[in-house]
Amino acid sequence: MKKPWQTLLPLFVILALFSALDVGAASPSAYRRDLVRENGKLYYTVGPRAPHLFMISRDLYGDEKEWREIASANSLVAPFKLEIGQRLLVTKEPTQTEAEANRALMKAWAQVQDWDRVEGVILSQSKASPALPIPQENPEPQTETPVEVEKKIIPKEKSPEPEKPAAAPKSWSVEVAAAGSVSHLETKFEDSNIYNALNTEIDYGVDFTVTYHLGNEKMKLFANVAVERMDIKPAAEDVELEGKSQTPWHYALGLNYELGSRLSTSASIIEDDEVLGRTTPTGVKVVKLSIPQVSIGPRLKVIESPSFEIILKLDALLLLPAKKEEIQLNVGYGGIAGLDFEHHFAWGDLIYGIYGRWLQQDGTNLKTKQTLSGAKLGWAW
Repeated sequence: MKKPWQTLLPLFVILALFSALDVGAASPSAYRRDLVRENGKLYYTVGPRAPHLFMISRDLYGDEKEWREIASANSLVAPFKLEIGQRLLVTKEPTQTEAEANRALMKAWAQVQDWDRVEGVILSQSKASPALPIPQENPEPQTETPVEVEKKIIPKEKSPEPEKPAAAPKSWSVEVAAAGSVSHLETKFEDSNIYNALNTEIDYGVDFTVTYHLGNEKMKLFANVAVERMDIKPAAEDVELEGKSQTPWHYALGLNYELGSRLSTSASIIEDDEVLGRTTPTGVKVVKLSIPQVSIGPRLKVIESPSFEIILKLDALLLLPAKKEEIQLNVGYGGIAGLDFEHHFAWGDLIYGIYGRWLQQDGTNLKTKQTLSGAKLGWAW
């Protein structure tokens, strides 16, 4: 049977990941790192050496991990477009000197073969202005004007400033998506050696998720409700089927915790309607059971930029016992794998993805299996 993801996959992998940046004929002085301290606060001026948040984070801290904190401190939202000359508040003290930053930026721009920017950073070094020193616990004795040096070092009482982004207001987000899938269901009754196989047409439904973002955004609480319409048909044409149209519901409540800049873990408790075929004297009757489940798994950002992300999702499922009519199911297991694609815009996020699910749950004198392939398309606010 042809899987729908085999048709949909090429549509999702054609992605525009890069955008052109106009360097222009900027003078060497324009490529200097421009950091100014005013009234106890540190400001960074956007220039051609680092025209977007990823490079600004690399300029100040040596890597791209702090771009979210810079965006939060300046109330920036997707697509995070910056203008040359724009001033940004820096709440976390830089961890590298301008000379170290120059080497980091030249290496980064060389990797994408942007030689104009590499040359600009090189030429700026001969006329680079003195960088603000990085505070140290045991600074070396100063041989020049002590008053000037003391003026540039952040007093210890102001060290809590980098923690301001962690106190950002709590917020909510909402995602609504249309979903489509196809399923294959198998039920084998061991006492009578009867085997039922059921397939579905393209199922369609709606998926609704509400997420509560905690202040530091490392932890997110979410609730999910989904419903779909299933049109079921027997694999064998001569079987009479009862209850071929079903409307299963899905409920989930869980949390997502960020382990690193690209890796997080998700855990949830689920109440999911599953269907299987029960043999009757006249054919097969479709039975819908509500099965409690527990899921846990990682989320890996394969690609991340201020305007686009690809997220790999993997989940292990534990299916708890369930009973309906004469059917008694014991503990089962399963798994889910999928890819989510997210495009960030100022007014929300375009979200689409593909996924597959596999379940196995045995019971009293019976064995059940289910495979599912699906896709979704939605919007998040």
